[in-house]
Amino acid sequence: MTPHLPITIGLYAVLIIGAGIALWGWLQVRSFLASYPSIDSQRDFDEFKRIVKTNMYLALAIMAMSGIAIVLAASAFYLGSLGWTELQMLLFIMGPICTFAGIALTSAENRMKAITLTDDSFRTEFDHVVKRWTSSAFPDW
Repeated sequence: MTPHLPITIGLYAVLIIGAGIALWGWLQVRSFLASYPSIDSQRDFDEFKRIVKTNMYLALAIMAMSGIAIVLAASAFYLGSLGWTELQMLLFIMGPICTFAGIALTSAENRMKAITLTDDSFRTEFDHVVKRWTSSAFPDW
């Protein structure tokens, strides 16, 4: 084992963990949308807020994983444990996968943001949650 191989292994581990986090968030949103075609009660709205809160934290984790992956890839390349060809393959494979995952997750989240409210008493708080979701890193509810 080369002395810098742990960096390369760490890089792949971080990429796999990041992909798993994104998949988990996407599955939660998809499951919510399948179970709740509309928000009809306080229980439905509480579940909506729980999913949104979880996805806000998952987004932070994905950003952290992306930063760690960039540092590890640069370090592995600099130290010689990741060759130019492997780096290119990593970018050409992970780039489209990350793009597709981002599009899928954004699409599902947009459907959640447009969910029907059958009780307008939730409208003000719903709008506040959606605004925080799109403009802030942390929930404040």
